[in-house]
Amino acid sequence: MSISIVASLACRRDAASVLSAELRRLVKASQQEDGCINCRVYQSQDEPSHFFIEEEWVDDTVLKKHRQTQHYKYFTHISPALLDGPADIKVHKRFN
Repeated sequence: MSISIVASLACRRDAASVLSAELRRLVKASQQEDGCINCRVYQSQDEPSHFFIEEEWVDDTVLKKHRQTQHYKYFTHISPALLDGPADIKVHKRFN
C-alpha cells in the first residue's frame, strides 16, 4: 500500500520566492528517489504565500529513507525561517 503525504505551507510575505525555489529543489531531488511515485508542489493563485505539496511513496520504508536524505533534512532545517508557522502535514495510506 502506498503512502500519500499532503502538506500545506504558508510562508512569510517576504519569503515566497525563496520558498518557491527551495520547494522546487526539494521536489526535483525527491522525484529522483527510488520509490517516489509522485511529488508535486503547487502555489495558490489567490494567496501566493500559500503552497501545497503532494507526494506518493511506495511504502513506509521508502518514506523513512526519504526523510533521511540530505535534501529533505536541508529543507526541514531552513523552512522554519521561511514559514509563517508550522506546515499542516497529513499522511494517508492508499488501501486499493
